Amino acid sequence: MSEQQQKKLKDMLSMSLKLTTQEEQSYDDVKIDDERRKFLDSAINEALENDEGHRIALMTQLFLTYKPDEKFGDEKLEELLNLYEELNYLNEGLDIAKVFTSNGGMKHNMAFLKKSPHEELKIEAANLIGNSTHNNPVVQVAILEQHGIILLLYHIKNSTNDGLVVKSLYALSALVGGNDYAEKELCKLIDDTFFMDIFDRDNEKIRIKSSFLLMKVVSSDALSLDAVERLITNKLVLKVYEIFESPLQAIHGHILNLLLVCFGKIEPKKLLTSTEIEKGFEILKNLCQRMKNEDKESYELELESCKKLMAQLK
Repeated sequence: MSEQQQKKLKDMLSMSLKLTTQEEQSYDDVKIDDERRKFLDSAINEALENDEGHRIALMTQLFLTYKPDEKFGDEKLEELLNLYEELNYLNEGLDIAKVFTSNGGMKHNMAFLKKSPHEELKIEAANLIGNSTHNNPVVQVAILEQHGIILLLYHIKNSTNDGLVVKSLYALSALVGGNDYAEKELCKLIDDTFFMDIFDRDNEKIRIKSSFLLMKVVSSDALSLDAVERLITNKLVLKVYEIFESPLQAIHGHILNLLLVCFGKIEPKKLLTSTEIEKGFEILKNLCQRMKNEDKESYELELESCKKLMAQLK
């Protein structure tokens, strides 16, 4: 529930408390002994949880009445988009996402991602996967059972809608993050060319989201060295060199951190020739200078990462 709704509930409690001279004070300011305060706070929290549980049950029932493969008119489409906005908000809660999933909501959402003729609904469906799966194994398993990894990869590789690609990358990162099985399954389906193709795209958000995904996978302790080596290759590092030489953008900071993680898994000398190592050092040196010339203070963190990489290449 929102802060505004919580305040409203507390105000209602404040009005109901008969505290003589303290009647005009707010709930947070009134003098109540610790035991009573603890009881009232517990009651508030329980009411808030029950309220959101009731809302998600109603929203899920309504959501299930919409057919995923239907072509909606403007009014119905607007209704469903508003419903998705509410579902995305509610499903950020771990327990709420579990309730939504157990009531069939996530399976229905996967059908929208797969079948809907509306791109905007597919985007919302992918976003809902991302919002529901962070550190939530129950929901992750439910999506994996619906072949979620394959479906998201399909949209990432084939969609011409940048918004859908961005949300699918976000969803995929959330889906596999912290789930050993999902990380291993993903690495069976992709290799270095997957990320090289994405890094070639013009949309910076797509490239940033893909760097998050690669960093999350490479950082996993669940993957074997062989699996990591399929992702981090000589060709991928040289592609990163190309990004470093491009005009300064937000992607540079993310790629610097990504390469630090990669070199933490595989030493540069195992990936690059001596000539390529020297070239990389000069590229990073030039990148550092460009960041200093543009705005040294704004690039403080990036410069630190750049220096660490240069040290690894020496």
